Amino acid sequence: MTIWTASDLFEGEDSPGMASVRQVNQRFLGQIEVQVRYFHWDEYDIAIREAVSSLSLPDIFVAPKGHHFQSFLPQSLLYPVNEIVSERWISQFDDSEFAVRFNIVDGKLYAWPGIGPELGVVLYVNKTVLQEAGMDSERVPGTWEELVQISETIRQGSDGTKYGLLIGGGEPGQVRQMLQGIVAGIEPAVASGFDYRSGAYAFEGAAWKQALRIVAELSERSVLHPSSYTISEDEARSLFMMNHSAFLLADARMAWKLELEGGAATTGIGPMPTSDGSKPVFAYSPAYSTNDYMVSAMTRHPQQVGLVIEELFSQELYYESLLRHGAALTPFQALNDRTELYPSDMFTELAEFHNHLLRRRPEPAIVNAELVQLFKHISSLDEPSFIQPGIAHVLQKLFNRTENDVDFTLRSLNEKLNEQLGVYVTRLRNQGEDISMEDLRFPYWNPHEDYADAEYENRRKGIKNH
Repeated sequence: MTIWTASDLFEGEDSPGMASVRQVNQRFLGQIEVQVRYFHWDEYDIAIREAVSSLSLPDIFVAPKGHHFQSFLPQSLLYPVNEIVSERWISQFDDSEFAVRFNIVDGKLYAWPGIGPELGVVLYVNKTVLQEAGMDSERVPGTWEELVQISETIRQGSDGTKYGLLIGGGEPGQVRQMLQGIVAGIEPAVASGFDYRSGAYAFEGAAWKQALRIVAELSERSVLHPSSYTISEDEARSLFMMNHSAFLLADARMAWKLELEGGAATTGIGPMPTSDGSKPVFAYSPAYSTNDYMVSAMTRHPQQVGLVIEELFSQELYYESLLRHGAALTPFQALNDRTELYPSDMFTELAEFHNHLLRRRPEPAIVNAELVQLFKHISSLDEPSFIQPGIAHVLQKLFNRTENDVDFTLRSLNEKLNEQLGVYVTRLRNQGEDISMEDLRFPYWNPHEDYADAEYENRRKGIKNH
């Protein structure tokens, strides 16, 4: 049986995913062989589209970026997982974080999380570069201005051969993630681009414009490595580990790769800088993950697939392996609390960032389960399928300045998003679906606090949360 994924947790034989697969293959030796095909994300989206067109989806596959299991339901492409796994396996997941509210439609479970809550972007520190510049290697800049000052010292001391900051700006998704991280330090409620307080998109607001001004200033003051506009995140990581820069803005899940690969640099980690030195706050929903796995309706061996799911995606194997590798947190808080499994100080710090900087946002599907009909058509509010080119591509053009009119571009993007969202909601209402734009509004949401279960009931009653 086959698994397709673009998650780097399955990249390479030393990855936590492949280490777990080897154990599963040994367990089912002579009966079942699990074969994993790993793709980079840009290749993966194309491969999945082609597999859908040719009706040749693999047995198990991860959702493409910007898509969730709802995207595959209208075409009857998914096999109900609850029909091939035990209740014991399903019950290992905490209902409040997983299946009951988010991944079950009409009583059928269609997806499960490959990892736990994701922080997004963090600041990696090259202690070697700082030491060579005669600076405090444990110093993590808390503000953008502090980062600029450190960068200028490094540039001057290296005769211009080393820079302050690297990012993988050649990938639209990385640009968007970086900008979301900056916005999270300005106005966290709009960092995804959709403001759940107003129930509308907010790209034309002050926070997104300020984030782009910060990036422009980093470029103007020669903080950004010149390659940052064209290289991938992997290429940025390589340059960073070869001591080309003091800092790297990248995915929080890159930490395990830095420690696995080693190199000429000694590294550390810190949260995203902000303008005033406060800590950024990141909103998340357990309903949406970049690592949700699904079973294809085209599988010819559903019962065997069920056996592999129970064996591979168990707390004792794959999920514990995530912690032991320092790769990611899991969906299970009790497992995440086992700090003796943490392999390094960097991962311990990263886990602390997750605990202190992540806040659960409102989930409209809890207010009205009928919204699943909307998400079947648009995929998600954060990355709707009805806008082309996608949000990330538009933001990348602003980042690399192939599009210079920031105000016009953000306003145009915002208007298109809000208009099309309204069109889809109206169309579904006319088809008899009991949904409205009001279902998307949470006017009393405080992004600095978890949106708790009781607050959904308060919202229904019109009570402001305190």
